[in-house]
Amino acid sequence: MKFKTVKTIAMAFTLLAWGIPLSTAEAASVSGTLGMSAAATDTYTFTCPKGTAQSRVRIMDMNTIFNSAATVYATFGEDANPTLTALDTESTSTGSQFSTNTSDGPGIYALTVHKSAADLEDYIVEAQCIDSLGVETPVKLFFRLNQ
Repeated sequence: MKFKTVKTIAMAFTLLAWGIPLSTAEAASVSGTLGMSAAATDTYTFTCPKGTAQSRVRIMDMNTIFNSAATVYATFGEDANPTLTALDTESTSTGSQFSTNTSDGPGIYALTVHKSAADLEDYIVEAQCIDSLGVETPVKLFFRLNQ
């Protein structure tokens, strides 16, 4: 079996085990791999619609590429001013808790994924927008930059 196929199967299993719905219109979930450099960064944007009371993000450091020295971070905030951070290491099997933003509301959000050490690092990041009734509203992550 090819390594890429094994990695894809492992990531799908981890998504199921982590509790991320694979087909949901509400939560935006993407997986990625950060490059060799310690400064490697992936950048996304997402838009929370009118009526959004809070946005939240969580991240999971996958164990399909072993880089136990690294911690992955997801930093996000509205108007390209990411200020809130969620983080995770390979030592946990459930990923981070949600980092919740209750001050920005509707608008365009920037989400940056980065790490603490050199070498390849893979991740899954999830973003949500929630209205005042606690209902998730549709959101999609748009990939902007891979450094």
